[in-house]
Amino acid sequence: MSNNTVEKLAEGEPISQDSVTTATDAANVEYEGDAARDGYVIMKHAIPEGIMDRIQVDERFSEVAPSGRYKRFVRDTPAHEVVEYFIKDVSKQPLMDLGVSKTNADREPDAIIVGQYLPDGRQPEIQKLFASPPDYVYVTIAMSPRLSSDEGMPEFIRESHKPAVQTFHGMLTAKTNKTTLYKGWAMFWTSQLAYKWPQGSGGSYIQLRYRKGE
Repeated sequence: MSNNTVEKLAEGEPISQDSVTTATDAANVEYEGDAARDGYVIMKHAIPEGIMDRIQVDERFSEVAPSGRYKRFVRDTPAHEVVEYFIKDVSKQPLMDLGVSKTNADREPDAIIVGQYLPDGRQPEIQKLFASPPDYVYVTIAMSPRLSSDEGMPEFIRESHKPAVQTFHGMLTAKTNKTTLYKGWAMFWTSQLAYKWPQGSGGSYIQLRYRKGE
């Protein structure tokens, strides 16, 4: 990882490679979901819990996103060890399966957020579906012991990245999928997936963003 990325994440020098847990600690990695079929892939045990347990955020320095659905920690963000492990030791195949080129997958993410989901006071029946431009793949890594819709994680519509499901009728009849991650698990998902915000809150996470294509 370059010093520029480390400076964006935390003050001080980057940690030495000797202190990074090696890939052999992730031998129990398992996968759930299919990139082409579902629009997402869950990687269980992507980041060792020993690394995740060392993360401590400073609650005094955060800002609420314009959507009001999460806050991000903006000072002394201690995620550099997680990001460094992800770049060095985590398989990039899910990124490539979702449309990121090998060149981009081998680079540092172009955006990093350390955040916490906030409550949504709207009633479920008036909550809207959202989707983003199709240019990115996101990686959401659970910092909380559990990260699900009860903790504020978005509820995705499986297969909604496909044109056949993006029709008015398809979106009207599709059901959201409640995903559950545990500390150190990662969800790779295309920005084309439609989702809605649940009423849960309190879950914390690290989110990486990679650009599709070259």
